[in-house]
Amino acid sequence: MRTETGKVILAMAVACLTAATASPQPAPHAETYRISGLVVNAVTGQPLSQVHVLYAPDDGSSKGIETTTGADGRFVFEPVPAGSWTHPRAAAPIQLKPGEEFTADFTLQRGSGVTVDVEGPTGVVSESASELLVLIIEGPQGSEVSAGTLGPGSGRTFYNVVPGRYKLVIADVRSTYATSRWIEVGSENLTVKLPFAEPAEVTAKVRVVNGDSSLLRNAMLQLAVFADAGNNARPLGADGTVVFPGLAAGRYNVLLAAPRLYIKSVTARNARVVDGLVDVPESGPVQLEIVAAGDGARVRGKVKAGEKPVSDALVVLAPSRPSVNSGDYQAYQSDSDGTFDFRGVKPGDYIVFAVNNDQLEYGNPAAIEKYLAAGKPVKAGANGSVELQLEPLIP
Repeated sequence: MRTETGKVILAMAVACLTAATASPQPAPHAETYRISGLVVNAVTGQPLSQVHVLYAPDDGSSKGIETTTGADGRFVFEPVPAGSWTHPRAAAPIQLKPGEEFTADFTLQRGSGVTVDVEGPTGVVSESASELLVLIIEGPQGSEVSAGTLGPGSGRTFYNVVPGRYKLVIADVRSTYATSRWIEVGSENLTVKLPFAEPAEVTAKVRVVNGDSSLLRNAMLQLAVFADAGNNARPLGADGTVVFPGLAAGRYNVLLAAPRLYIKSVTARNARVVDGLVDVPESGPVQLEIVAAGDGARVRGKVKAGEKPVSDALVVLAPSRPSVNSGDYQAYQSDSDGTFDFRGVKPGDYIVFAVNNDQLEYGNPAAIEKYLAAGKPVKAGANGSVELQLEPLIP
């Protein structure tokens, strides 16, 4: 079974704690608070029920408290002892197989800061919308979740926000709609007025060279940015065009889900493209011209331990030179007979290796660096084919 490119390993089973901790809301008693949130599928944006969520203070003063999300994916902790709470400015997708349980440990740390109030209509107009407001702070990875709250009825206030430059994202987790503005948080309370005018609208046009344009039939285009809310994947129209009516500002990976095609180039109007990544502005129309090529290579083979086939091994196809674009990395879980088969590989030099670790963040050069020296170098030529045998590497 082939997996999605980038940070996601099993797209149909990835769960991400989106807005895992909402800003504390005063409960009827002055000394207690309410923490609520929503758990959604990071790819589809759909709420996930029957997910266990637990929180515990970092000082060991009390045992952890656990709850389970309802049919709508929501959870609530109430009452929570009085105090100021924030969560670490680092987050990552939780990668799950169907039916698998996973424990994600994180720490809530006591902190202090100012209050950020959000006033006015969000601009999300869908009747089935599930609104999410998220504050994201600029970090070394581009964006890292800082705090989140649900929409109307669940509060519009972020508490204890430390000074800094934040991106306020207004999103509908059931669609691709999102809009954002950068805000400066200082030493005094801040009020942000909504709605934001002219959210960024991205129109993308995909055309095929050195291949059959019919390969775009049923293709999906995804604009992916780590830590932002929303499900930014949409099917291409018959003419290869797709429109994202609202996107939060940020640097996006451009991913094309189409058999035997790879993205050869990306150019943009009213946006900057760096290493194939698109910097979407806060507002205004953006036009993307994407060239997909059908002359990719095929890299296939088997994973074996001695003479025994290895199933469910993670086979990684990594560029020989590290890339900041996680879309340049691919992974494939070996089938029951140990086979793997990458098709539509962009011509170039790669290193291929296999590990018995489907949690490996294969799109992160630092995470896979220790495996590269023992991997097998592969030169993928246009319309070429390479076959090889791998043994799972031991970290």
